[in-house]
Amino acid sequence: MPEHDKNELFGRFQRFVKNITPKDRIALCYHRDPDGLASALLVSKAIEKYSGNKIRFLHASDYNELHVLEKAIAEESPDKIIIVDLSLDSKLNSFAELNKHCKSILMLDHHKIYQDLNSEDIIFIKSQYVNEELDGSKYPVSKLSYDLFSNLVDLSKSRWIACLGIIGDNGYSSWEPFFNKVMHEDNISIEELRSGTELINSIETIHPELFPQLFDYLNNCPNLNDFLNSEFNEYRQELYDMADKILAEMDDKADIHNSISLIIYKINAKYNIKSFIANQMSYENPAKTIVVMQEMDPDRIWFSARRQDFKLKMNELLEEAIKGIPDSSAGGHIPASAGSIPKAYEDKFKENIVRILKEGK
Repeated sequence: MPEHDKNELFGRFQRFVKNITPKDRIALCYHRDPDGLASALLVSKAIEKYSGNKIRFLHASDYNELHVLEKAIAEESPDKIIIVDLSLDSKLNSFAELNKHCKSILMLDHHKIYQDLNSEDIIFIKSQYVNEELDGSKYPVSKLSYDLFSNLVDLSKSRWIACLGIIGDNGYSSWEPFFNKVMHEDNISIEELRSGTELINSIETIHPELFPQLFDYLNNCPNLNDFLNSEFNEYRQELYDMADKILAEMDDKADIHNSISLIIYKINAKYNIKSFIANQMSYENPAKTIVVMQEMDPDRIWFSARRQDFKLKMNELLEEAIKGIPDSSAGGHIPASAGSIPKAYEDKFKENIVRILKEGK
C-alpha cells in the first residue's frame, strides 16, 4: 500500500471542498447500493451546507454501466467530479475517460487498492489511507465520507444515513460504538436501521430505476422513521418473497462441496437478486465460501461471492478464477466480491473455483 502523509491528503481534500462555489457544475457519481447511496447523500448534504452548491448532476452506477456514466460526463462537462464507492483504480479505461472531460476529481473509496491515482488534479482517498490498521472492507465509504466532511460541517442529523450504508457493507461490528451513540441519541434501534438498509436493497434489486427518486426522497427525509413508513416500503416484502422461494430450492439445485466449504448456486430470477441471495446465504454460513451465479442476459453470467470469516479473500479468489477467460471481470472486498464472464465459460469458471480452493487446502 502506498504511503501517504495524512495531513497533506486531508489538507488537499479540505481545499477541494473549500474551493467549491455555488456556480460550480459538479457531477456526483456513486455506486448503486446502500453504501454508495449513503455516501453520496452525505457528500451532497455536506457540500450544500458548506458552499451553498446544490449538486444537480447525480449518477448512480454499477460496474457494468460505466459506459453510461462516461457518456453522461462527456455531455455535462462538469467543473468538478466527485466519485464515491466506485473502484475506478481497477477500471483505468473508465477513469481515463472521466479524467479526459474533467481535471478536478475527488474520489473516496474503500475497495482493494489497485493503483494510486493521486496527482496534482486528482484527490484519491481510500479508507486504507485513513486507517491503515483496518481493512478497507471494514471501513465503508459512508463512514469515511461522514468522518471527512464532519471536519467541515455538522452532519450529526444525518448519522442514521451513514449507518444504513455501513450496515449495507457489513461494517456494523467495526463501528459498534458509533452505532450505540447514534441509536441512543436518535432513539432508534439496530432493527430499524437494518430495515432501512433492506429497503434500499429492495429498490436496488427490484427497481434500480427508482434510485434518483430514492436519492431525492432521502436527501429531504428528516428521520429514519419517515423513511421506513414511506411509499418505498412496499418493495421490501416483494424482495423477501422472491428470496425465500430461491433459498428454499438451494439444497436441491446448488453445487455443494463440503470438503472445501464451498456452495455454488446458479439461480433463475426476474430481477438481479444474486447479491442479496449471496448475503442471505452467507449470514447462515459465515465459514463457507458462497458463489451465487445468475444469467442476466443470454450471453453472460454475473456472480457474487461471500465469506464472512475473512479466512479467504473473495476478491483474490474471483480474480484468480477468471484468469484465462476472455471479456471477464472481478473485484471487490475480502468478504464480498463480484464480477461476470461470458456464458460459454460458465463451467470453466466453476471448475477454477473448485480447483483453487482444493489447491489451497
